[in-house]
Amino acid sequence: KLTQEQSDKIAPTFPAQYGNVAVDHYAFLNAVLRVMENRYKWRVLPEHFDEWSTIYKRFRRRSEAEFLKRTLEHIQRNSLPRLM
Repeated sequence: KLTQEQSDKIAPTFPAQYGNVAVDHYAFLNAVLRVMENRYKWRVLPEHFDEWSTIYKRFRRRSEAEFLKRTLEHIQRNSLPRLM
């Protein structure tokens, strides 16, 4: 699980959130980490993360926008501790 402190350190890589966003960046990243632990079985994502399809669609959009790539590069540049 990503801590709030770790999330704050990578916050500069987060895109702006607009409108009525049900899942903030912190919850989204924790949901993605949970899915990774379950070998990408999106449908088993616990409901407290929101609908699995919502998280998946956001993950897909963020991947296409290279959000995860920028986040990992930020971690490497700043020598932040591992998230997992």
